[in-house]
Amino acid sequence: MISRSCCGPARLPAPLTVIEERNRSVPASARTRSKKGELAAYVGSIMVIVFMLVTYRLFGVFANIAVAINVAMIFRPAVAVERHADAGPASPASC
Repeated sequence: MISRSCCGPARLPAPLTVIEERNRSVPASARTRSKKGELAAYVGSIMVIVFMLVTYRLFGVFANIAVAINVAMIFRPAVAVERHADAGPASPASC
């Protein structure tokens, strides 16, 4: 049998005093991180492509084409889902 005390409201055994409260602008921070992440992805991709071309020559070209096709196949459904989500909820008439 479950006692009522475990299902009731939670209470602290001692009073809580807020000493300091800090707020941070998340959107500006998120934009900065997003831009840095995007730049890192571009630079990393270019470095990998150049490495594969230099190391494997003609087979590096084939490998880079294969990777590009693979990335396109992975991200195409993600972009489609994002576009569908941005369109908003479907009306009952369109179902």
